[in-house]
Amino acid sequence: MTGVDPLGNPARAALLGPQAQLAEGCGAVLRYPPGISPFVGLPDEPGLDDWTDLAKPIGAGKVAATAGVAATPPPGWQVLMNVDAVQLTGELVAATPDAEAIPLGPADVPEMLDLVERTKPGPFLPHLRGDASATVTV
Repeated sequence: MTGVDPLGNPARAALLGPQAQLAEGCGAVLRYPPGISPFVGLPDEPGLDDWTDLAKPIGAGKVAATAGVAATPPPGWQVLMNVDAVQLTGELVAATPDAEAIPLGPADVPEMLDLVERTKPGPFLPHLRGDASATVTV
């Protein structure tokens, strides 16, 4: 994905890049483990083989979420929702360090999930592998 805008297909970019340790795959399709996120990383222009590969780990009657992939699924798939969104990049934000900001890690997950439950920004799911490099961004 070198030279490709990661915001064009954010789940795939994350699963091929900074969150590759979480990626599960079948063919060219990547996904997060089911307890972490419903997002999948389809190729930018998925073909029938890609949809078949997605169906294998997801299973019948389950939900897979995509972002940035404007492909129409083949017969047998049902689109539950389409959401138009604007990607906020922060390019024009003048960020300044905050002395009170602290890094969060696995020990903070229960409090992060409590915040998620109260504010519903989702989708965030409760499982993180015991890997200190795994990160939840809230």
